[in-house]
Amino acid sequence: MTRMAIGALVDRYLAHHARFHPVDATFIGLPDGHDRLPPAGPDTPADERQSLRALRRDLAQDAGVPPYVIFHDATLREMAEIRPASLAALGEIGGVGARKLEAYGDAFLSVIRQH
Repeated sequence: MTRMAIGALVDRYLAHHARFHPVDATFIGLPDGHDRLPPAGPDTPADERQSLRALRRDLAQDAGVPPYVIFHDATLREMAEIRPASLAALGEIGGVGARKLEAYGDAFLSVIRQH
């Protein structure tokens, strides 16, 4: 799947599932040296995990693979807990290798920024 196809899938996902307006892809909003977004509200971690799982499911269906091939549940949980704000921070999460970071990193960061 190309980066353009993944981007279109993320846009489609956000249009149907996001509670907030999409965040500009270039927005980081953090002081220098910080790689995490602020903590989410009390209900957000469960909502965020559901959103991450929905994106994973959609990517897996488009690629014709089981969802765990995209990312395991433990990886999604860690994403929701750590809330990485950059590709570098996302790449430090267990289960996110260089290939998956390049293929899916921007898509998952977009979902994390929505919450």
